[in-house]
Amino acid sequence: MNNKTLKGLGILLLIVAFLYAGFEGLVSDRANNSKVYPAEVYAEEPENSPVPTGNPTLQPEPTAKAVPTATPAVQPTAAPEATTQATTANITVEPTTAQNIPVQKKPKQKIAKPKIKRIDAYENSVQKIYWTGDNKADYYLVFRKEQGGKYKQIGKTKKLMYTDKKGRGGRYYYYRIQAVMSETRVSARSFSSKSKPVKKLCRKKPARVAYIGDSVMSGFAAYGALNSNERSFAKVSLFVQQIKSTFLGSVNAYKPDRVYIMCGTNNCVGIQSQAYLNGVRNDYAYVVDSIHKANPKCEIVIMGVGNTRSSRVPNATVNSFNRLLKGIADTRSYAVYFNTGAYINDGSGSLSQAYSAGDGIHWSSAAYRAVHARLLEFMKVL
Repeated sequence: MNNKTLKGLGILLLIVAFLYAGFEGLVSDRANNSKVYPAEVYAEEPENSPVPTGNPTLQPEPTAKAVPTATPAVQPTAAPEATTQATTANITVEPTTAQNIPVQKKPKQKIAKPKIKRIDAYENSVQKIYWTGDNKADYYLVFRKEQGGKYKQIGKTKKLMYTDKKGRGGRYYYYRIQAVMSETRVSARSFSSKSKPVKKLCRKKPARVAYIGDSVMSGFAAYGALNSNERSFAKVSLFVQQIKSTFLGSVNAYKPDRVYIMCGTNNCVGIQSQAYLNGVRNDYAYVVDSIHKANPKCEIVIMGVGNTRSSRVPNATVNSFNRLLKGIADTRSYAVYFNTGAYINDGSGSLSQAYSAGDGIHWSSAAYRAVHARLLEFMKVL
């Protein structure tokens, strides 16, 4: 071979080598591209999974040398799911709510416990409760329960009294009061302790009323001063000691809703010793207690013995005996004292001439009607 032939052969070998290198690189590129598209890329995306936005960024594939052949089509790759989750789920935002801010509790104020002063019970089943208050209190809560029941709030008021109109006549109720101070800028709402319970019978208009006593008491029926629902059990010349052996059983059998007792004029004849009057007082108390035992809801009115204009029944004796009678009523929740003389006496403390029947001891018709009207007015509220 000459030099020209060798030279040509060398050029041909170079061309073959160049073509071989280009073909080997093309085969390698295709093999690599098929490995980056696994089957999962073409599967359906799960619901609610993040969807990549924008065009995917592709890194150009390096080639050894430019080859005058067609560039193989490159399929787009989806953005890796893990990358999207990392950019969302890993971001934590602390909520700025009131729960994260420590709250300082406001102090409570000390309020004095109310004290029930009295309960006025009316014949129409209305009860009015009065109590002591505290200047710091904004309002008061009223609680009530029946005997054997539980306390329930029945009212709210800014006053120091409350009118209960929802009671049922003939039932006992217990009442308690609680003072409340409203919440302010510097203190929390505050409550006092509840008052001590006070028991009261809810009243109703009486269906049956009994009048028991001596000859002075008998005048109510004799002069026609009684109403249709009122009945007299009085007896002339009766002494207190004789009540339990005469008509006490009949009175209890009558089952009155209210009993008026006025007896003792005959026991006050002459100057009587205190020891004797004390004994009469005990017999009188026995009558009162017996009536209450037979009918616990019966209202018992102890009427003071009427003063006189006669030396036969001295007013000094009458007044001493009346003080004992008032003591009986004051020590019993089921009895009240009616000051009879306050309505028919004159300025000297004796029976008024206008109300005397003539003997200075017994009453006129006008006296009975006046006292009867005062009794009805007196008993409207207890």
